[in-house]
Amino acid sequence: MEGILLLIFIPLLRATDIELFTADDKKYVELSPYCITAANRSAFSFQVSAQHDAHVALMSTDNTAGPLYEIVIGGWGNTGSCIRLEMQQQCKATYDGPVVNSNTYIHFWVSWANGVISLGRSETVNQTKLIEFTHTNPYPVNFLAVMTGFGTTGNWKFIN
Repeated sequence: MEGILLLIFIPLLRATDIELFTADDKKYVELSPYCITAANRSAFSFQVSAQHDAHVALMSTDNTAGPLYEIVIGGWGNTGSCIRLEMQQQCKATYDGPVVNSNTYIHFWVSWANGVISLGRSETVNQTKLIEFTHTNPYPVNFLAVMTGFGTTGNWKFIN
């Protein structure tokens, strides 16, 4: 009697790899349900693929009603990026030029140590800094959120 050996290979993601889709709805998706928090850190990195308008919120509370920093990545048709002290308010620091791509994931990082809010384009925090703003009366950052809108969706990858 011949035996049959059946091997099944199941590709596994690392337990910390999170992929997330954001709709074209201008609604922030809070990241703590995906175990991505601001606790015990002052920076995080991610990848995003979007045509334009990938937004990150550094929030004091678990919703956008409280104090927050809004980082716009590839806004205005992917012509610029900025840091704001509130949603859809005046930019406090800006970067001119395209930064996102809908055909490939681009690495970014955001940091908020000691009231210095920064955005960079690299896998490594503090490398290839694009924008920085120092807030003299910094908000506590307890929650993280992402969104897309204004005519585009987004695909995000996080390694927590």
